[in-house]
Amino acid sequence: MHHPKEEAHSACRRLRERTTSCHAELDELERQHDRDAQLVAELAQRVEALAASRACGAHRRDARLEGEVVRYARFLWDHLGREEGVILPAAQRHLLADDWASIDAAFAENRDPMSGGSTDKEFRQLFSRIVHHATA
Repeated sequence: MHHPKEEAHSACRRLRERTTSCHAELDELERQHDRDAQLVAELAQRVEALAASRACGAHRRDARLEGEVVRYARFLWDHLGREEGVILPAAQRHLLADDWASIDAAFAENRDPMSGGSTDKEFRQLFSRIVHHATA
């Protein structure tokens, strides 16, 4: 939900329209969004494999999964650092009040996935699976 909306309505798109000074940073941010999707898909596959093995009676720690989660957390931390340390300050310098109003309106449409909206069922199912596997 976040990255597509971020790229379509965000400070990033509007920043590209207002200045060329941070195009390289914005390009890298987009590459990181693609990498993020890839990493999440890989984690999901690993979790599914672990869930399948546990369904067959295996109850072991998965050091590989733990390592992948740590690597993903570091990746995400660096990504957020780029957004907060480079992109947001540039947006504060270059965007106009109308830009911010449009961004606010787009993101105000987001609902908390745990309390309603079109993704409610999907997130509840995911939450239930996580709780089930965590207590196993």
